[in-house]
Amino acid sequence: MCGSDLPGVRRLRSVVGWSAEPAAFELLRGVAEARWAVAEEAGEIVGMVGAVPVGEVGILCHLAVHEAHRGRGIGAALSRWAVAYLRSLGTRTVRLYATAEARELYRTLGFRTVRRRLLLRGFGHVRSRERGTGAAEVMRFGDLPEVVGHDRWWAGFDRSRVLKAALRLHPGAGLVVRESGRFRGYLLLSRFGERVRVGPFMAADPTSARALLGWALELAGEGTEVEAVFTGDERHPARSLYREFGFSGTEDRTMMEHGRPLPGSEESYATTAYLAT
Repeated sequence: MCGSDLPGVRRLRSVVGWSAEPAAFELLRGVAEARWAVAEEAGEIVGMVGAVPVGEVGILCHLAVHEAHRGRGIGAALSRWAVAYLRSLGTRTVRLYATAEARELYRTLGFRTVRRRLLLRGFGHVRSRERGTGAAEVMRFGDLPEVVGHDRWWAGFDRSRVLKAALRLHPGAGLVVRESGRFRGYLLLSRFGERVRVGPFMAADPTSARALLGWALELAGEGTEVEAVFTGDERHPARSLYREFGFSGTEDRTMMEHGRPLPGSEESYATTAYLAT
């Protein structure tokens, strides 16, 4: 896919009912070696897929096929291309988030279900930030090595390219938290018109997570819709944390993986919104 394909891609995403947010493509274009493939017929784009390498993990994302052209193997062919491309870069695990309609397609390609994805929605509001131990701070440039290092340890793979691309696209939209000088977590915010998205959001303990989310909602602004994408299980402390802050959630997609199984991260309170589509 090249720049001239973007209008056709946006038309396709509009037709299939997905949000055609240019900012999502801008972030992924900032990740080295991220690529897209498109399927065309009579000069019109009828299918697309994205392949984003993130260290040992590759993300298959933005798969879409025009309804009038489904059932012809276009989605399978695009998905196989994405997996092959990511494998050529040394990716050991390919991850995606599947709609209910697409799960069977991915299973035939060797993907397995890992867990469900929750889309959580709440609203920004002003409340007292937690002070003293676990107080959140605005992320600074000098915090980036520490953020990247801890994120790699917590996530189990290197997401530095995505984190840096997100911060370039949304400068000043990061928060960190420390306890007695020790790094305990971070949160990134991204704004899309009237909405704000939370993620990635990693914290070593619920107190640190509470400090980060509380300030994030204050930064979002009173009454602003806030979204977070969560893939942990019922026992994860994020469930009670989001309820405490007034979020409600619905299961909207399924996390699936191909290749080496990845360990789940107990520190993840929200995943990368751009890639969870």
